[in-house]
Amino acid sequence: MEEQKVKGREVYQTYFTTYEDNDELHRCNECSRDIKQNLNRGYVNLVNHVTGQHGDEYIAKVKAYIGAAVVGAMDGFVRKPSEKAKNIFGWMEWIIMENLPLSSCENKNFRKRSNLTTMTSKTLKKYMRAMMRRIFRLIKNRAPPTFGIIIDGWSIGSNHFFAIFVTWTNEKADFVEEYLIHFGVIEDVDEDTVFEAIDEDLKKFGFTAADWFDVITLALNQLFENYDQESRIDVHNFSDIIEFICADNCATNAKLCNDSRVPMKGCESHRLNLAVQESLGQEQKKSRAGAVVQPASVMQATLSKLDRCMGALKTLKNSSMLRTQTSLRPERRNKTRWSSLFQMMLKWTKIKDKVAAVEGWPEDVLDTIPDATENHRIAGYLSKLRVFESVSKALQASGDKRLNVFEARELLDSLVKDYGEEFPLTAIRRDAAIVQSRHFENAIYKIQGGLESSMTNQEKNSVKIFLKTTGDEEKREDEPTELSYADSVLRGAALKRRRRASDSKYRSTNHVSPTTNIVERANSQAKLIMTNLRDSLLPETLNMIMILKHNKSLWLAENSVQEILDSDSFGDPEQEPDSEEEEDR
Repeated sequence: MEEQKVKGREVYQTYFTTYEDNDELHRCNECSRDIKQNLNRGYVNLVNHVTGQHGDEYIAKVKAYIGAAVVGAMDGFVRKPSEKAKNIFGWMEWIIMENLPLSSCENKNFRKRSNLTTMTSKTLKKYMRAMMRRIFRLIKNRAPPTFGIIIDGWSIGSNHFFAIFVTWTNEKADFVEEYLIHFGVIEDVDEDTVFEAIDEDLKKFGFTAADWFDVITLALNQLFENYDQESRIDVHNFSDIIEFICADNCATNAKLCNDSRVPMKGCESHRLNLAVQESLGQEQKKSRAGAVVQPASVMQATLSKLDRCMGALKTLKNSSMLRTQTSLRPERRNKTRWSSLFQMMLKWTKIKDKVAAVEGWPEDVLDTIPDATENHRIAGYLSKLRVFESVSKALQASGDKRLNVFEARELLDSLVKDYGEEFPLTAIRRDAAIVQSRHFENAIYKIQGGLESSMTNQEKNSVKIFLKTTGDEEKREDEPTELSYADSVLRGAALKRRRRASDSKYRSTNHVSPTTNIVERANSQAKLIMTNLRDSLLPETLNMIMILKHNKSLWLAENSVQEILDSDSFGDPEQEPDSEEEEDR
């Protein structure tokens, strides 16, 4: 039988979506992996990916998509998107990715300057809910039997944001998958909050360990649609499914992991923050009567004075005087994020000469301006803080530059080695008391570093869930023909890496995240959505928007909407908002 052939361009059109900001980076619509290819030089990388990862049925799928004769099975085929699908996708992508109100699709100025046709916010929300269900189906189908979760919360103003990500390593395609499955917000309570039939001990802000467990299991059961009692995820089977919980090193998270019998991977960024704060020395403490019971260290006193100076310079009158010398604006310190301390000190080095050039400062401002000795102290500490800042930025990297546990641990160990005699750095040392699951973290470090032979029995026992089974054996791939020199070299290097990994007794642990920064980024983005003008946004709506926003890789193109339109289940009746007011929220 003559071998069926398709063109590289047809493979590209069927399987890939090109990023708008990088025309050499293409996302596979099947497995969400990013492939680099300069289209002016052909499609070899894209074709190699499809032939190597998506089986022989790709020919039938390509022919079906292009509209040629169909050969073989057509499972998963979605026809070319209609104008309706393009319009729905356009509004959805524009509003969600640019943090616009849902009512933007009804705004006459938006519609006047866009080629998108009219749509109501009610209709938009209907398709957003359908897209969220589609995303959940895709995540459910992709998820392996066991996986990890990443959680974190953030309080700002009267709101407390929290998020849950699931993560695993796609070993077939050799990349880490991370998906947001739940995003919530709860409001603070105060003395004026009215309660009805609620016990006094329930009037509190934030989550206990039991609260976190309930929210996590609820989100997982909704994702996997486990509503019957036999298949539900609960305290009895939780540790059989969840490989680890990545979270900040705090008492609540430690209790959550202990009670659920799941190892905890502490956040290295959080530990680095604690180490930097410790390097500043002790803070001033006062009794209830206002008496100083613990004096501040020299560095803490200097930085407190600088923070007061920055605050004084931000007032209306003083900032107008500073603008006569520079357009730079003063910045204050945020104690919950140590990077703001670095930014405050860096900004001061840029504006201190301009501040000194201003004449007529009020006495209360003059009293807060650091003197020559304090400026020398600030400059000396800033030069050392640059090293910690570089490590912090490396830990915050994502995508291809995302660090694994081994790399993050090496960075922190280098800080201890180079600066451990000058600063305590207690929180980032290997024997730090703050580490909750020491054996688990050490085991992951050794697996990723190729040091399995040095693992203790306790460390081996902590990572039993990662042991390979018979079906996990590496399958040798046939060498594709007609590869360029560079492609053949790169392919050989990739095969060597895979063979080294295949010698390990454990599955890939690259998805064990060293930080919770992905959740912190989600929390920060939620504040851009839930502004003061949108503070009445329903938690369910915010959850839907955030899931669509952070799982954009699962609906990159218009054919994702066309799949919804072609679905037999889309016509099922849905529960609509009870009123116009609720609909807008």
